Amino acid sequence: MEKRTIIRCRIDILFIIFILCILEYLNGTKNITLASSQVEFKERKFSVPSIQQINYAADFITIYKNTKELVLDADIIVEGEIIKSQYFDFNHHTFTCATLQISKSFNNKLNTGDRIEFIEVGGVTTKGNLKWYTSKKMNIPTNEMHQPIEILLDGASTSKSGERVLLFAKDDKENFFNMKEKVYIPLNSYQGKFIIDKNNQVKRHIAMYDQKRTSLQNKSSLIHKIHSFEYDSVEKANLETTLMNMEQQIIDLLVLVQK
Repeated sequence: MEKRTIIRCRIDILFIIFILCILEYLNGTKNITLASSQVEFKERKFSVPSIQQINYAADFITIYKNTKELVLDADIIVEGEIIKSQYFDFNHHTFTCATLQISKSFNNKLNTGDRIEFIEVGGVTTKGNLKWYTSKKMNIPTNEMHQPIEILLDGASTSKSGERVLLFAKDDKENFFNMKEKVYIPLNSYQGKFIIDKNNQVKRHIAMYDQKRTSLQNKSSLIHKIHSFEYDSVEKANLETTLMNMEQQIIDLLVLVQK
């Protein structure tokens, strides 16, 4: 039986800087420059049970603790289905670009039926590219350099075709990723994306730990992280509720904002 290997490690300082640059840029900072980079898309064609994963942890400057904070900071709020998902490497880091077919738009900036692309941190790259993710020398055998490996941020998988999502996202107004088409960035990558399940329940990912591999010290760190959201449980931190309830919250909040 194939084993799913999860490699737990702290995020590299360069990756922290890169993530913070994205967040500062989206919040209006204009003095950030990056070297131009060719964006290369790759289809998600891999077997999840057999692929290795590297899970990086991030400390965000801003934490979106509730629906109100998401609504206030989002440029777009939409529901829809993922119809395409591709990953790409940009400035030595891996991202996923998903295409969303919109079924509902809440703030009238997009229309039902529109297709948009949004970008998440993480995705699939090759073992040969891991040298960019850590300052430590990695002795990767030559015959494994092109093997796929999945990059996760706080354990959050990126979007896959067929998933239904509710998205709170920023408009990449100045084309940070050098894309041909307009793209959007979910708030804090995974904090602004909610999965809609078959029972019309919605919830978002929160940073979790692997109980079999994590020390008590790291479990304490997780508890601190949950408390930093001002919640007393995982269930409350992921904001799980019915789709109908979440939609009504959004509508009510948008009415208040417009007053």
